[in-house]
Amino acid sequence: MRSILIAASLALAPAIPAFADSPDIPGSWPPLVREALGAVHEGHEDDVWRFTLTANYGEMGEFTARFDSSRPEGEQWTLISPASPAAMSDDLREEWIDMSTPDEEEAPAEDGEEAEEDTGQSFGIGGEGSGLFFSADTADLISGELNELRRSGGRAVYSFAPNMSDDEEDSDADDFGRYLSGELTVAQSDPFVERIRIFAPASFKPHPAARIHEFEMEMEFARVDGLPGPIVREFSTRIDLSALFQRQSQDIRFTFSDVEYEAR
Repeated sequence: MRSILIAASLALAPAIPAFADSPDIPGSWPPLVREALGAVHEGHEDDVWRFTLTANYGEMGEFTARFDSSRPEGEQWTLISPASPAAMSDDLREEWIDMSTPDEEEAPAEDGEEAEEDTGQSFGIGGEGSGLFFSADTADLISGELNELRRSGGRAVYSFAPNMSDDEEDSDADDFGRYLSGELTVAQSDPFVERIRIFAPASFKPHPAARIHEFEMEMEFARVDGLPGPIVREFSTRIDLSALFQRQSQDIRFTFSDVEYEAR
Protein backbone atom coordinates (compact mmCIF):
# COMPACT_ATOMS: atom_id res chain seq x y z
CA MET A 1 0.00 0.00 0.00
CA ARG A 2 2.84 2.39 0.83
CA SER A 3 4.18 2.18 -2.73
CA ILE A 4 0.76 3.10 -4.09
CA LEU A 5 0.65 6.08 -1.74
CA ILE A 6 4.07 7.32 -2.83
CA ALA A 7 3.19 6.82 -6.50
CA ALA A 8 0.00 8.83 -6.08
CA SER A 9 1.90 11.64 -4.36
CA LEU A 10 4.48 11.80 -7.13
CA ALA A 11 1.79 11.72 -9.80
CA LEU A 12 0.15 14.78 -8.29
CA ALA A 13 3.12 16.69 -6.96
CA PRO A 14 5.80 18.12 -9.24
CA ALA A 15 9.48 17.77 -8.48
CA ILE A 16 11.60 20.37 -6.79
CA PRO A 17 12.21 23.15 -9.36
CA ALA A 18 14.11 22.15 -12.50
CA PHE A 19 15.49 24.03 -15.49
CA ALA A 20 13.22 25.57 -18.10
CA ASP A 21 13.19 28.53 -20.47
CA SER A 22 11.57 31.85 -19.56
CA PRO A 23 7.98 31.44 -18.36
CA ASP A 24 5.13 32.39 -20.68
CA ILE A 25 3.42 35.17 -18.73
CA PRO A 26 0.03 36.26 -20.11
CA GLY A 27 -0.32 40.01 -20.47
CA SER A 28 -3.78 39.82 -18.88
CA TRP A 29 -2.39 38.75 -15.51
CA PRO A 30 -2.10 41.40 -12.77
CA PRO A 31 1.06 43.56 -13.04
CA LEU A 32 2.16 42.50 -9.54
CA VAL A 33 2.07 38.82 -10.56
CA ARG A 34 3.88 39.47 -13.84
CA GLU A 35 6.60 41.35 -11.97
CA ALA A 36 6.92 38.56 -9.40
CA LEU A 37 7.20 35.88 -12.07
CA GLY A 38 9.97 37.90 -13.64
CA ALA A 39 12.12 36.99 -10.62
CA VAL A 40 12.75 33.45 -11.87
CA HIS A 41 16.39 32.48 -12.02
CA GLU A 42 17.90 29.61 -13.97
CA GLY A 43 21.23 28.34 -12.74
CA HIS A 44 23.74 26.07 -14.44
CA GLU A 45 24.27 22.35 -13.99
CA ASP A 46 27.80 22.98 -12.69
CA ASP A 47 26.68 25.42 -9.99
CA VAL A 48 27.52 24.40 -6.43
CA TRP A 49 24.77 24.03 -3.84
CA ARG A 50 25.17 23.43 -0.13
CA PHE A 51 22.23 23.30 2.26
CA THR A 52 20.79 21.55 5.27
CA LEU A 53 17.63 19.53 4.67
CA THR A 54 15.19 18.43 7.34
CA ALA A 55 12.97 15.74 5.83
CA ASN A 56 9.86 15.00 7.87
CA TYR A 57 7.79 11.97 6.88
CA GLY A 58 5.08 12.24 9.53
CA GLU A 59 4.65 9.06 11.55
CA MET A 60 7.74 7.56 9.88
CA GLY A 61 9.91 10.19 11.58
CA GLU A 62 12.41 12.71 10.26
CA PHE A 63 16.09 13.11 9.52
CA THR A 64 18.37 16.09 8.99
CA ALA A 65 21.26 15.99 6.52
CA ARG A 66 23.73 18.32 4.82
CA PHE A 67 24.03 18.37 1.04
CA ASP A 68 27.16 19.51 -0.83
CA SER A 69 27.11 19.14 -4.60
CA SER A 70 30.87 19.80 -4.85
CA ARG A 71 31.68 16.50 -3.16
CA PRO A 72 32.23 13.28 -5.13
CA GLU A 73 29.28 11.21 -6.24
CA GLY A 74 28.03 9.09 -3.37
CA GLU A 75 29.48 11.47 -0.75
CA GLN A 76 27.25 14.51 -1.27
CA TRP A 77 24.93 13.76 1.65
CA THR A 78 26.07 13.76 5.30
CA LEU A 79 23.60 12.59 7.92
CA ILE A 80 23.33 14.97 10.90
CA SER A 81 20.41 13.57 12.86
CA PRO A 82 19.84 10.88 13.94
CA ALA A 83 23.49 9.94 14.41
CA SER A 84 23.10 6.75 12.38
CA PRO A 85 20.58 5.27 9.91
CA ALA A 86 20.31 2.36 12.36
CA ALA A 87 18.33 4.66 14.66
CA MET A 88 15.68 5.23 11.98
CA SER A 89 12.52 3.25 11.42
CA ASP A 90 12.73 0.80 8.53
CA ASP A 91 10.58 2.99 6.29
CA LEU A 92 12.50 6.17 7.12
CA ARG A 93 15.81 4.41 6.55
CA GLU A 94 14.57 3.38 3.10
CA GLU A 95 13.81 7.03 2.29
CA TRP A 96 17.28 8.11 3.49
CA ILE A 97 19.03 5.44 1.44
CA ASP A 98 17.00 6.34 -1.64
CA MET A 99 17.86 10.02 -1.27
CA SER A 100 21.55 9.68 -0.41
CA THR A 101 22.49 6.89 -2.80
CA PRO A 102 23.43 7.80 -6.41
CA ASP A 103 20.93 6.68 -9.01
CA GLU A 104 21.65 3.42 -10.75
CA GLU A 105 22.79 3.62 -14.35
CA GLU A 106 20.04 3.54 -16.93
CA ALA A 107 19.55 0.39 -18.95
CA PRO A 108 21.10 0.52 -22.44
CA ALA A 109 18.86 2.17 -25.01
CA GLU A 110 17.12 0.13 -27.65
CA ASP A 111 18.25 0.48 -31.26
CA GLY A 112 17.35 3.88 -32.61
CA GLU A 113 16.68 5.36 -29.16
CA GLU A 114 18.82 7.74 -27.14
CA ALA A 115 19.89 6.60 -23.69
CA GLU A 116 18.73 8.76 -20.79
CA GLU A 117 21.57 10.53 -19.05
CA ASP A 118 21.96 9.71 -15.36
CA THR A 119 23.32 12.59 -13.30
CA GLY A 120 24.33 10.26 -10.48
CA GLN A 121 22.35 12.40 -8.05
CA SER A 122 19.26 10.93 -6.41
CA PHE A 123 17.97 14.36 -5.33
CA GLY A 124 16.75 17.07 -7.71
CA ILE A 125 19.77 19.34 -7.36
CA GLY A 126 22.26 20.06 -10.13
CA GLY A 127 21.88 18.06 -13.33
CA GLU A 128 19.30 20.18 -15.08
CA GLY A 129 20.57 23.34 -13.40
CA SER A 130 18.09 25.38 -11.39
CA GLY A 131 18.59 23.69 -8.03
CA LEU A 132 16.59 25.48 -5.31
CA PHE A 133 15.84 28.59 -7.37
CA PHE A 134 12.28 29.57 -8.18
CA SER A 135 12.43 28.49 -11.81
CA ALA A 136 10.32 28.87 -14.91
CA ASP A 137 9.29 25.23 -14.58
CA THR A 138 7.74 26.11 -11.24
CA ALA A 139 6.12 29.22 -12.69
CA ASP A 140 4.53 26.99 -15.33
CA LEU A 141 2.37 25.44 -12.60
CA ILE A 142 0.36 28.67 -12.68
CA SER A 143 -2.21 28.92 -15.45
CA GLY A 144 -5.71 30.05 -16.29
CA GLU A 145 -7.39 33.20 -15.05
CA LEU A 146 -5.95 34.80 -11.92
CA ASN A 147 -8.43 36.29 -9.46
CA GLU A 148 -7.36 38.30 -6.44
CA LEU A 149 -8.70 36.74 -3.24
CA ARG A 150 -7.31 39.09 -0.58
CA ARG A 151 -4.50 41.46 0.45
CA SER A 152 -3.00 41.70 3.92
CA GLY A 153 0.37 41.96 5.63
CA GLY A 154 2.11 43.17 2.48
CA ARG A 155 0.99 40.13 0.46
CA ALA A 156 -1.56 39.55 -2.28
CA VAL A 157 -3.22 36.17 -2.79
CA TYR A 158 -4.65 35.01 -6.12
CA SER A 159 -6.52 31.92 -7.26
CA PHE A 160 -5.35 30.04 -10.35
CA ALA A 161 -5.90 26.84 -12.31
CA PRO A 162 -2.99 24.43 -11.69
CA ASN A 163 -1.12 23.19 -14.74
CA MET A 164 0.05 19.72 -13.68
CA SER A 165 1.18 18.61 -17.14
CA ASP A 166 4.70 19.25 -18.45
CA ASP A 167 3.76 18.47 -22.05
CA GLU A 168 0.74 18.59 -24.31
CA GLU A 169 0.18 14.83 -24.24
CA ASP A 170 0.27 14.26 -20.46
CA SER A 171 -3.39 13.27 -20.19
CA ASP A 172 -3.01 11.65 -16.73
CA ALA A 173 -1.71 14.88 -15.22
CA ASP A 174 -4.47 16.82 -16.98
CA ASP A 175 -7.06 14.47 -15.47
CA PHE A 176 -5.63 15.07 -11.98
CA GLY A 177 -5.33 18.80 -12.55
CA ARG A 178 -9.00 19.33 -13.31
CA TYR A 179 -9.87 18.35 -9.73
CA LEU A 180 -7.39 20.78 -8.18
CA SER A 181 -7.35 24.46 -7.28
CA GLY A 182 -4.44 26.79 -6.71
CA GLU A 183 -3.51 29.78 -4.57
CA LEU A 184 -0.60 32.08 -5.33
CA THR A 185 0.86 34.40 -2.67
CA VAL A 186 2.96 37.32 -3.89
CA ALA A 187 5.07 39.65 -1.74
CA GLN A 188 4.16 43.21 -2.67
CA SER A 189 7.53 44.75 -1.74
CA ASP A 190 10.27 43.74 -4.18
CA PRO A 191 7.70 41.35 -5.69
CA PHE A 192 8.37 37.62 -5.81
CA VAL A 193 6.29 34.47 -5.46
CA GLU A 194 6.26 33.63 -1.76
CA ARG A 195 3.97 30.62 -1.80
CA ILE A 196 2.24 28.25 -4.20
CA ARG A 197 -0.52 26.07 -2.82
CA ILE A 198 -2.24 23.41 -4.92
CA PHE A 199 -5.07 21.48 -3.30
CA ALA A 200 -8.20 19.43 -3.88
CA PRO A 201 -11.26 21.36 -2.62
CA ALA A 202 -13.23 18.09 -2.51
CA SER A 203 -12.51 14.36 -2.68
CA PHE A 204 -12.32 12.83 -6.16
CA LYS A 205 -11.78 9.56 -7.99
CA PRO A 206 -8.83 9.74 -10.42
CA HIS A 207 -9.33 6.04 -11.10
CA PRO A 208 -12.34 3.70 -10.61
CA ALA A 209 -10.38 1.76 -7.95
CA ALA A 210 -9.03 4.77 -6.05
CA ARG A 211 -10.32 7.86 -4.31
CA ILE A 212 -8.30 10.86 -3.19
CA HIS A 213 -9.90 12.13 0.01
CA GLU A 214 -7.43 14.96 0.54
CA PHE A 215 -4.52 16.40 -1.41
CA GLU A 216 -2.43 19.48 -0.73
CA MET A 217 0.97 20.59 -1.97
CA GLU A 218 2.73 23.73 -0.83
CA MET A 219 5.96 25.38 -1.93
CA GLU A 220 7.28 28.34 0.05
CA PHE A 221 9.99 30.62 -1.29
CA ALA A 222 12.24 33.27 0.22
CA ARG A 223 14.83 35.81 -0.84
CA VAL A 224 18.26 35.19 0.68
CA ASP A 225 21.01 37.79 0.81
CA GLY A 226 23.68 37.11 -1.78
CA LEU A 227 21.56 34.82 -3.96
CA PRO A 228 20.45 36.04 -7.42
CA GLY A 229 16.85 34.82 -7.07
CA PRO A 230 14.27 33.45 -4.64
CA ILE A 231 14.80 29.87 -3.46
CA VAL A 232 12.47 27.20 -2.14
CA ARG A 233 12.42 27.25 1.66
CA GLU A 234 9.88 24.53 2.25
CA PHE A 235 8.14 21.90 0.14
CA SER A 236 5.32 19.76 1.50
CA THR A 237 2.64 17.36 0.34
CA ARG A 238 -0.25 15.71 2.11
CA ILE A 239 -2.28 12.94 0.56
CA ASP A 240 -5.11 10.82 1.97
CA LEU A 241 -6.38 8.09 -0.34
CA SER A 242 -8.28 4.84 -0.57
CA ALA A 243 -7.08 2.11 -2.93
CA LEU A 244 -7.26 -1.67 -2.99
CA PHE A 245 -9.84 -1.53 -0.16
CA GLN A 246 -7.37 0.23 2.15
CA ARG A 247 -7.13 3.82 3.32
CA GLN A 248 -3.86 5.50 4.14
CA SER A 249 -2.41 8.98 4.40
CA GLN A 250 1.06 10.46 4.26
CA ASP A 251 2.60 13.82 5.07
CA ILE A 252 5.99 14.83 3.68
CA ARG A 253 7.74 18.11 4.49
CA PHE A 254 11.18 19.19 3.27
CA THR A 255 12.69 22.25 4.94
CA PHE A 256 15.86 23.86 3.54
CA SER A 257 18.20 26.00 5.65
CA ASP A 258 21.78 27.31 5.74
CA VAL A 259 21.79 27.55 1.94
CA GLU A 260 25.03 28.35 0.12
CA TYR A 261 25.35 28.86 -3.64
CA GLU A 262 28.30 29.31 -5.97
CA ALA A 263 27.69 30.14 -9.62
CA ARG A 264 29.97 28.38 -12.09
